[in-house]
Amino acid sequence: MAASIKDTFEISYQYSDIDTGMTLPIVLKGSFTARSFDEAKASDPAALEALKNLLREKFSDTFAAFSGKTSFAGVTPEIFKYSWPMLMLDFQKLGFTVSGDVESIEISDASVKADYEAKKTALEEARKQTQTTIRFAIPGGHPFHDAQSNQDMTINVYATFEVELSDPTMPKSAEDFEQIKQKLVAKAKEIIDYQSGKISFEALNQPVNKNMLFGSLGGELFNAGYKVNKFTGEFKEIANNGAAAPAAQAAPAAPSAPAVKRFCTNCGQPNTNGSKFCPNCGNSLI
Repeated sequence: MAASIKDTFEISYQYSDIDTGMTLPIVLKGSFTARSFDEAKASDPAALEALKNLLREKFSDTFAAFSGKTSFAGVTPEIFKYSWPMLMLDFQKLGFTVSGDVESIEISDASVKADYEAKKTALEEARKQTQTTIRFAIPGGHPFHDAQSNQDMTINVYATFEVELSDPTMPKSAEDFEQIKQKLVAKAKEIIDYQSGKISFEALNQPVNKNMLFGSLGGELFNAGYKVNKFTGEFKEIANNGAAAPAAQAAPAAPSAPAVKRFCTNCGQPNTNGSKFCPNCGNSLI
């Protein structure tokens, strides 16, 4: 019969927060249940301590993977949810099967925590000042060949991006902003050209193709120093694209009636009623 033990554990770590630049003394707290068919092992303090040391080692490795690369705000208990099954073989080598839960991750020093919260609030306020909305469309639209209908058409993409500067200390000028829009337009044209003749206009607005376009545009914004928080957009056909309509062909003039002679050339009789033949001698008057 398997014997089980329940216990708690703590892990301390010096975490480097990428947002504030601070080194934060943090502590992770959790609990676990360990089961073993070896009752002696289950009651052995050394075996239990080896299990806790394993958790400290592996979870510290997880912290190391994030430290200096992401903000502390993103390090939540949820990221350790899948650590337990991944450590199954390590637990088995110690003679246990283990299930557990990470309950909290907090800054352990109160003064450091207060300083961190103040800096984080200031950063949030600064970040709000750099948030903006970028809307754009292709001036005049862009040609597209619908592969299904085999028709040429002019389409446009109407996109709205809610963005913020990746680095609030590097604001963008009006000239920078205009250059960014030009790059977005160029990228949109490039992708429309790539799809032209391959898919239908209707398919352009399918999620897979819209995501490809707006993912590429988001990449341009990222390269320009922006972080995209939200985007919306769609392709639309331009009903009146400004192109001159084909000139209307003039209808051919109806053939005019042949002119008739006013006098018969044979007998001299006047042609008073516009007849084609002379009423006196029958001669043709055309």
